[in-house]
Amino acid sequence: MMPTIRVDDEVFKELQMHATPFVDTPNDVLRRLLSLEKGKSQTTAIRSSSRRRGSDSYTSQKEFRKPILDALVRFGGRARMADVIGDIKARVALKPGDFETTQSGAVLWENRAQWERLAMVKEGLLRADSPHGIWQLAN
Repeated sequence: MMPTIRVDDEVFKELQMHATPFVDTPNDVLRRLLSLEKGKSQTTAIRSSSRRRGSDSYTSQKEFRKPILDALVRFGGRARMADVIGDIKARVALKPGDFETTQSGAVLWENRAQWERLAMVKEGLLRADSPHGIWQLAN
């Protein structure tokens, strides 16, 4: 199991400034900033292939907003992240590039869904104080 770390909003915004949108996880950014990458990273390979294929090969982060909200409504307003991700996988027509992985091994579409969840938390649509691993609609 990987350890969980929490960062404040200022640190998170700085990480976002160094990230490639829709590709990098916070771990990818930290590895790059700390010079922990070995050779050509998988993230770099994804960036290169996304330029060749175009954005139509990937589901954008924003496209996960409605499926996340729909899933949470079906689950009564609160659900485990794994259940929401499973619901999205069963109901959304994912694109071929969505199944690529980031350097940290995260599946690209799942990573984008999690980033969209965070955006919705910051907008007040989802609760920020839910227990770890639980996604919950704001009241």
